[in-house]
Amino acid sequence: MARGNISNTGTGVLVLLLGLICLMAVVQGKEWIVGESKGWSEGVNDIWPAGRHIHAGDTLVFNYDPTIYDVAEVDEVLYNACMVPDGAVRHKTGHDHIQIPECKTGGCKHFFIVGLPGMCNAGMKVAITTE
Repeated sequence: MARGNISNTGTGVLVLLLGLICLMAVVQGKEWIVGESKGWSEGVNDIWPAGRHIHAGDTLVFNYDPTIYDVAEVDEVLYNACMVPDGAVRHKTGHDHIQIPECKTGGCKHFFIVGLPGMCNAGMKVAITTE
């Protein structure tokens, strides 16, 4: 009889582990390469997110030449003005992974612009609205 209990316990542990693995895959979210094959470059703008179902927990990957570009996280006012203030979060590695944070209301907006003068005004910026 003890043998049956060990078998049941082993099966229960296996089911629990498989469930945790599946949950981790859901929680980790999806990676989105901003600009796809072009990367973060001229021409990447608000059109890029169209048709993509981006959620909190997903990761945006910005690939670019760090000797030319960067990625700044800004609010909507700064996004519209194409301004990067002192103290703004700026990413400069050329291969930045930015996880979209959870929000309480759903449909949260996140704004990213290039810090190079003139490039944001030319359209190198992207706004993400999570689902």
